Amino acid sequence: MIMIRIMIKTKVNPTIMKTYLITLISLFFALNTWAQLQTVNMNTRDNSQDHSGKYYKDIDDNFDPFIGVWQGTHQNTTMIIDISKAVLGPSPSNNYAQDFLVIDIQLIEGMGTPMEMVICNTAAAYSHFDKLIRSITHATTYDGVTMSGFLDDNCHPGNSAGGIVVMNIQNPQASPLTATWEIEKKGIVAKTYPGEPDFVIPTSIVLTKQP
Repeated sequence: MIMIRIMIKTKVNPTIMKTYLITLISLFFALNTWAQLQTVNMNTRDNSQDHSGKYYKDIDDNFDPFIGVWQGTHQNTTMIIDISKAVLGPSPSNNYAQDFLVIDIQLIEGMGTPMEMVICNTAAAYSHFDKLIRSITHATTYDGVTMSGFLDDNCHPGNSAGGIVVMNIQNPQASPLTATWEIEKKGIVAKTYPGEPDFVIPTSIVLTKQP
């Protein structure tokens, strides 16, 4: 009887109820869509074909060599990048999914000195977004040696610089792994953003994978 009285007297906030219903509908859509997706090796993706109903998965584990923390220094700036795997999609407007490599980045001036200063930390500055959204790039690799993708340098104050990043592991058998990191404005990116600012993120640096 006590529980019944409490339920009768408790009024449900319409806003909370609406949010709850939207969440349930979104969850139902996601689960239902995932259940219908066909898992496909992403190395077989053909952009001339229809992608509907497919999940392009890193079945060959080509992402593994890149996943982890990498570090390198250019002049007085140390760059630390944290690479992980995420799945983009499906959504109501995009009914397929694909594995991507996503990145958090820190730029530190004078690392290890009394003048040490963090000039960019995407994980902190954009912590209200999950890593998939705040990532500076959605990159892919098809051979476990070369990673590439469009990059948005959101470390730039008030604006961002766009380009293409290519990260190339120098010797896949080495320990620790090292890789070159190159950013270039070219192709459609350079044409889309004329007169944009220079990059804050180092455009050419050698990175070492951390233990």
